Amino acid sequence: MCNLHIAGGGEPNVRVLVVDDEKSLACAMGEFLSGQGYAVTCAHLLDEALRVANDEAFDAALLDINLGEESVYPLADYLVAHGTPVIFATARRKRDIPERFRADPLILKPYDVSTVLGELRAAGLRASRPLPTP
Repeated sequence: MCNLHIAGGGEPNVRVLVVDDEKSLACAMGEFLSGQGYAVTCAHLLDEALRVANDEAFDAALLDINLGEESVYPLADYLVAHGTPVIFATARRKRDIPERFRADPLILKPYDVSTVLGELRAAGLRASRPLPTP
């Protein structure tokens, strides 16, 4: 896990959780976003990400769908239930994602950092939504 603090510029005090089992990708995205002024926490495993999400509040989350043998959906459910907008990153198609998450942004891997920035900015404008049904 890595914590990157605000490095100036960008969106001050916006806390972003980046979850990806590819550590180099998560750290690179975290460093980029930190350089844009975001406060970033990175996690690489589902249990680690759930623990961090339980301990800290985030303004948005960038989530890789496949975390090794696990899926990120339990974390996404937790974040959404706590009002955190989620952005998924994957090589999957939208129709492969559970219906409850199809309205959330999906960035196809490999992705461009400008797309991530655009989605993070848009996440702040999204209206709140109802809790997922079990």
